[in-house]
Amino acid sequence: ALRFGIHTGPAVVWNRPGQADRLQLGSTLDLALGIQSAAPVNGIAVSAMSRRLLARHFATRPLPPARLPNVDGPAEIYEAGEPLEGWQHEGAPVAPLVNREAEIQILLDRFRLAGSGAGGQAVLIAGEPGIGKSRLIRALSEQLAAEAPIWLTAQGSTLTQNTPLAPIAQLLTRALSGADDSTEGSDEERLRRLEEVLDEHDLPRPESTVLLGELLALPVADRYPPLALSPEARRKRTLAAILVFLGGLAERRPVVAVIEDLHWIDPSTLELLDLLLGELPMLSLLLVATFRTEFSATWRPTAVTQLSLSGLNESQTKQLVAQVAEGKGLPAEVHREIVVRTDGNPLFIEELTKAALEAEAPLHEPASVPLTLGASLLARLDRLGDAKEVAQLAAVLGRTFSLELLEALSWIKGASLSSALARLVQAEILYRQRRPRGVGYIFKHALIQDVAYMSLLASDRQQLHRRLVGLFHEEFPEVAEAEPELMAHHCERGGLVVESVDYLLGAGVRAAQRSAYLEAMSHLNRALDLLYSLPLAATPATAAELLERELSVRSMLIVVLEAVKGWGAPEVAANAERCAVLCREVGDHASLIPALSSLWAHHLLRGDRQPTVDLADRIARLAETPAQRYMGYATRAYTAYYSGRYTEALDLSEEAVKLYEPGILSELAIYGDDSILMPHLMKSWALWMLGELENSIFQQEAVHAIVETLSSPFAV
Repeated sequence: ALRFGIHTGPAVVWNRPGQADRLQLGSTLDLALGIQSAAPVNGIAVSAMSRRLLARHFATRPLPPARLPNVDGPAEIYEAGEPLEGWQHEGAPVAPLVNREAEIQILLDRFRLAGSGAGGQAVLIAGEPGIGKSRLIRALSEQLAAEAPIWLTAQGSTLTQNTPLAPIAQLLTRALSGADDSTEGSDEERLRRLEEVLDEHDLPRPESTVLLGELLALPVADRYPPLALSPEARRKRTLAAILVFLGGLAERRPVVAVIEDLHWIDPSTLELLDLLLGELPMLSLLLVATFRTEFSATWRPTAVTQLSLSGLNESQTKQLVAQVAEGKGLPAEVHREIVVRTDGNPLFIEELTKAALEAEAPLHEPASVPLTLGASLLARLDRLGDAKEVAQLAAVLGRTFSLELLEALSWIKGASLSSALARLVQAEILYRQRRPRGVGYIFKHALIQDVAYMSLLASDRQQLHRRLVGLFHEEFPEVAEAEPELMAHHCERGGLVVESVDYLLGAGVRAAQRSAYLEAMSHLNRALDLLYSLPLAATPATAAELLERELSVRSMLIVVLEAVKGWGAPEVAANAERCAVLCREVGDHASLIPALSSLWAHHLLRGDRQPTVDLADRIARLAETPAQRYMGYATRAYTAYYSGRYTEALDLSEEAVKLYEPGILSELAIYGDDSILMPHLMKSWALWMLGELENSIFQQEAVHAIVETLSSPFAV
């Protein structure tokens, strides 16, 4: 008896000079073997992936689900039967933009409304990857070219989705660089340009210059005094300054602000967009934003229009094929294969058509069209010679990258590298960009980058990421310092998990300092996930180091969770309890009391009386330094006060006040600004509740005197 198993999936062939070709089938072969074992005697069993490719040509019937290697749960398999008769379609006329006329008209109408004094407009464009969101925006740009609005663009990215306001920094940089994005110059020149734009539009200085300059990493500290603002106030005023800046631009000329890939946008930028939508009625501005279908937009103001792009039908697909082919005839079989395999996705259609045109077989013969978009893109890359290696290297860097960084990473140098990049641009794998500093490139689509990246062996990808981390440290230290999230990404992909944790902790701290607590929480939770993915260390010393890192992450997470979730949230208690356990395991007495203090506040604000009493007493027993004893008295005073024991609260708060002196402020900072004032305020409250009104007021005045010395807006 014979049993056949068929599965379609990736394999890797690599041929190095002086070495024989090697083939790595990996999980594709494992799955095919698993399917074979489930096949009927003298029958052919195929995977669901293979069935999607052959269902138009062969009859299939489902078989009982099978357990396959490295697959969660039962897998669908099918028995292949008799061949089916083929079918084909006829051609269709060319159209400049297929099946998007209605959407273009809506965008043009909204632009006219925004410029007519009726108030700004927003259009949200949703659709799957490759459905044509970016193509639609390019068509709008062409339609409006004669009217020359101020055109500002920004883009979300997986590498910056937790970097506060990263896309807005792109957008403002574009606004300062000019419509063609070709203005170059030093940071000083860009700062002068920012000042000129603010003056041109009668926008306030110097606060706006400092806030926007800091966002754009310009040297404002050399020219302006620092702003005495808390992180939260600085964040709010930065958002306000951005809105004022955009409003100033829109006063002179209509503005089109485009933000692509909202599904990769950081929470701070989403908050800014929410504020911008509220200001739209007063602005001559059209906001266009794109996102994938998995992103849920919650905005529903009257000035928002939402478009959902669907795929093309068979006729429209053939219309697009003819447009891409530019008069070059393709066999009917090729047209049929493109229609069947693209499911109406314009990017898939475009790429598969180009693959057919670039195939070695003559166009009048049936071309070997790749079975998937990934295969079509790989086929295109293979035909570009050493340019394929450059595309693979670039894919490791990210969707966008600088020529300078690619030159440092690549072993292809000089004219050879320039020639390879030129071929990638000509083949529309990459687009060339002019930047304020040098030249950059962007992959035409995130899917193209993904395919180029995954075409590398996993071991080669890891080595390239490691090499890139070393390059950042040695040749681009300013990037390593300024972009911890980017460094964490490359460390993680390079297998440098511990280093990635350290960078994620740094990114979390930086985000928290900017009051971007949602981003900080994402960084810190990712750091914990990576730590938990590590196997138990072989040596006690290494195990202790990992526990210390977990404690560092969770200690920072105390502040972040309290800000995001609230003191009473279960996550706050679970994190504080784990911190306390870690403190005992690593012998970190200094971090134990802050953890217990967080847990105490959790139970206090939930009204859990006995745990609050027990934790306050425990903090007092463990206290050693003056600051710790200060907190011990303070927590017991609060506990007594909220239990109605005002005399006891007064006595305990007075003991704490006796310990207060400026030398303990640095140690108290880890408990938060309010901890500095806890016993002083408690003393005033207890006096008031005991009827000593004059003494209570006197104590309040004493607290104000202390506050004036702290330079803390929150404390004031």
